[in-house]
Amino acid sequence: MHTGELAVEAQGLRKVYRTTRGPRIAVDGLDLAVPRGGVHGFLGPNGSGKTTTLRMLLGLARPTGGTMALLGQRVPDRLPQVVHRVGAVVESPKFSPGLTGRQNLLLLARAVGVADSRVDAAVETVGLTERARDRYRGYSLGMRQRLAIAATLLRDPDLLVLDEPTNGLDPAGIRSVRDTVRDLGERGVTVLVSSHVLAEVQQVCTGVTILDRGRVVATGPVAELLSEAAGGRHEVLVDDPEAALRLLLPAGYAARAADPPGTVVVDGVADPAALTRTLGEGGVWLRGLRREQVDLESVFLGLTGGSPAPLARPGTGGSAGRTTTEEQR
Repeated sequence: MHTGELAVEAQGLRKVYRTTRGPRIAVDGLDLAVPRGGVHGFLGPNGSGKTTTLRMLLGLARPTGGTMALLGQRVPDRLPQVVHRVGAVVESPKFSPGLTGRQNLLLLARAVGVADSRVDAAVETVGLTERARDRYRGYSLGMRQRLAIAATLLRDPDLLVLDEPTNGLDPAGIRSVRDTVRDLGERGVTVLVSSHVLAEVQQVCTGVTILDRGRVVATGPVAELLSEAAGGRHEVLVDDPEAALRLLLPAGYAARAADPPGTVVVDGVADPAALTRTLGEGGVWLRGLRREQVDLESVFLGLTGGSPAPLARPGTGGSAGRTTTEEQR
């Protein structure tokens, strides 16, 4: 395992649950590599194995097979050596409703031997300073989630694991948690975040791993995945589409006329300058050239069978659709 340069690593990770109906595969030979620093999205449909994987990484569930490491330490064997450097929110936190947010954190800090000063630092990091002395029972869902993240920051962790941190939040709560996660990543904390709010993931995450049926179907930097999904498709705006096609098709371009009128779509453009030159030398001048933009939701749905696939390749780490699995939440 290349544990030195990775915050999270798993190889061949497998989890099989024994049920009255026979074995149920939740995670099926999963490989995962999360580099240190920044925010890494962990995505997949319900039942894809996200929560089961996170629970195994944190020592809350025992794997059936495979190996794992956090911050260079093999887990679960060496989890005690690294647990103080890892924070996690994978289940609903238990806070006392009658105490203030700050009082709840003070109790936790003293229980784990952390200085009281860390409480104020954690509260400031998640943007709750003005409400820290309000009782927990009066907190909104977004504030409660941010307090949970603050609790994980008391030990100043190098790695933070968040399972669906924006689940059930309104738009304002989603944005506040998003800003908190982004700030942590910019401060050098590695954040592994499981989420189904794909627009938020695209805004916050530097890298992403997509699961389907317990296996990784794509992984890498977000910008790289989006670029590969677009496949070099460009829209060319010209006054005479027919003349453009007479130049592009013999030159080997996969081109076709499209709406609105005056638009030519060209697939697989590796060098837009060469495309422009081909048209210009033939006397066809461009009014516009735009590379097609693909969002993370399109990539996700295409890879996991949610819609006609915009992405033809299976991606890194295995192929989708091999086994029927279920995530244990």
